[in-house]
Amino acid sequence: MSKLQELDQKYVANTYARFPVEIVGGKGSIVKDAEGKEYIDMGSGIGVTSF
Repeated sequence: MSKLQELDQKYVANTYARFPVEIVGGKGSIVKDAEGKEYIDMGSGIGVTSF
C-alpha cells in the first residue's frame, strides 16, 4: 500500500467505493496509474453530484 493510500484510509471519509489504483497523471478523460496503465475517467464528477 502506498503512502497516499494510507493517508486516504486514515483521513478521507469512506463515502463511496475505492479502486485499488493510485492515479498519478492524466489528460482529458484519460488517467494513468504509477505503472503507466491508462484508464478512462468515468468518475470525475462523483465529488460534486450533491451540488
